[in-house]
Amino acid sequence: MKSLGSKNSLINILLGIATATGMAGCDLMHDDLLPCATDPKVTTVVNFVYDYNMDGEDLFDRQVGSVYLYVFDENGVFVSRHVKSKQDLDPENPDFSMTFDNNASEIQMGHTYQFVAVASSTMEYDESDDTPGFKLVNEMVPGVSTINDYILKLNRDDKMFSDFGVVDYTQDYSAPDAMIDTLWTTKPDEVQVHTIPYLKAAFDSTDQIPDHVEEVKIPMMRITNSIDVAVTSTKIKADTNPANYDILIYFPNGNGTIDFVGETLTDISQPLYYRALRKSVRPYNDNNGTRADDEQQYAIYATFGVSRLKYDDGACLQVRDPVTHEIIAQIENFSQYLNDRGNTEYDDPQEYLDREYEFRINIGLTDTDHLWWTQVGIGIHDWAVKDWYIGL
Repeated sequence: MKSLGSKNSLINILLGIATATGMAGCDLMHDDLLPCATDPKVTTVVNFVYDYNMDGEDLFDRQVGSVYLYVFDENGVFVSRHVKSKQDLDPENPDFSMTFDNNASEIQMGHTYQFVAVASSTMEYDESDDTPGFKLVNEMVPGVSTINDYILKLNRDDKMFSDFGVVDYTQDYSAPDAMIDTLWTTKPDEVQVHTIPYLKAAFDSTDQIPDHVEEVKIPMMRITNSIDVAVTSTKIKADTNPANYDILIYFPNGNGTIDFVGETLTDISQPLYYRALRKSVRPYNDNNGTRADDEQQYAIYATFGVSRLKYDDGACLQVRDPVTHEIIAQIENFSQYLNDRGNTEYDDPQEYLDREYEFRINIGLTDTDHLWWTQVGIGIHDWAVKDWYIGL
């Protein structure tokens, strides 16, 4: 058994250690001691960039109406969804960035997350829809759904057809300048994966760790295209009914069922026919390349809004007889055709098709409604490339 003196000696030793520790430590209650360090503030700031276009200029804040941020954990399990709309922002200087306090949000310190985003040109949004044109197929349930459950499907009429769908927005987008809502997805292979650092002040320390901002920048890609088609021949007059020619764009592998990076999900896609948003007869503009007769030429102009073009998608531009459905003229491998005649800057044809989104196609028919020539123009550029199919 230890003596009382031994116990007192042990107590004195412990008191001495405690006193020395207190003198070297910190205390917020005494002016003669340095304050203890506090936990640093850790925040995550998510920004969205759309400079993957022909100009290389970031147009996100200028063109986007609403953005949808999806957060998944390191295993691809859905964590949360966040929406920001331009209608709630400063119209002169909209800022779509999103900031999360990692001490008070579901994005926690010490965890790894995958950040993906989808954006729309519309400024109004509905909780069940990502855009009026594209619908979210599966409900995303936090803690249950995975990143592979995120599927967008373009509205189409497939009730009357068993083997293909028809995308027809004639009633919705018949106004002269109307176009289907633009959709942006995260660029392929650029889903952002970030580990939020776990930062805490050491116990009883005066060493203050600085605040940390985890910056997440999501590169976006536009996946909707505007395509203007002009069909001209000497048979087309000012009073010609545009319905006399059925102008379609056909995707045999589909292109209206996509994932979070705009890739077509071919295993669950159906072939799609796109109808023109609107058609009209107007005087023909020869675009500095086609033959111009003394007599005024007319053309049937058709405007399309289509989902992402892929170089190897086998798409086909068709002009059909509306009664017999016979193909009058067609451009096979249409996406490849657009690249081969319009791409002068990029070695990768897919990069060109993803950056460019406004195409102009002219088709000349003979008097017997056979393909005569085609011409392609890109966006607002003042040049065109012409292919002659039948000599004069």
